Amino acid sequence: MSKVLVEVHKFYEIPCQPVEEMAIKENDFVLVKLKFGEDFGRVKNFLEDEEEVIGVIFKKADKNDILKYYELKEKENFYYQKFVNFVFDKGINIFPLACHYSFDEKRLVFYAISNKKVDLLSAQKELGKILNKKTFIILLPPRAAMSKIGGYGPCGRKFCCATFLKEPPHVKLRTVRLQGLEEKKEKITGFCGRLLCCLEFERERYER
Repeated sequence: MSKVLVEVHKFYEIPCQPVEEMAIKENDFVLVKLKFGEDFGRVKNFLEDEEEVIGVIFKKADKNDILKYYELKEKENFYYQKFVNFVFDKGINIFPLACHYSFDEKRLVFYAISNKKVDLLSAQKELGKILNKKTFIILLPPRAAMSKIGGYGPCGRKFCCATFLKEPPHVKLRTVRLQGLEEKKEKITGFCGRLLCCLEFERERYER
């Protein structure tokens, strides 16, 4: 049986395998069983056989499943606003991005970014008690988050990381100095808060 990559959320993709032979193709909606419960996802693409399987596809979604999925999306908006209010009321140094409400309605996963290391264990427990749900707060690397959100850079083109750049380079301050841009911080910082990846593209030319 083919292994497939299932997108449960734009910030969460998992390698899965059907529990039995079923006719599925890219962009089909499916139900998956994970070690911590059941969820809904979209078949993104097919994988090589050596990929480690994390979830099992046990059903191709029907009309009722899809209807429930969109109903849960409305609830996600409610929980996301609760999360935003909680973060700012408590003064937690993170920027909320999104909420995922699992298909079995047992788990809430909140995604956020931060430029600093933040201990979220106590906040996670407190928020779970307020919402009366098993709750997780996941901090994403800023560049990884921006690659999923997308947008346009100062050059007017779509983010490199969201189009062709699969592994963003580590841009060093030395590269900035080589190009004489150390005094222009606002021009060399991307939406992720990191140095622009494209600075690395021209490093060799400046070194020569």
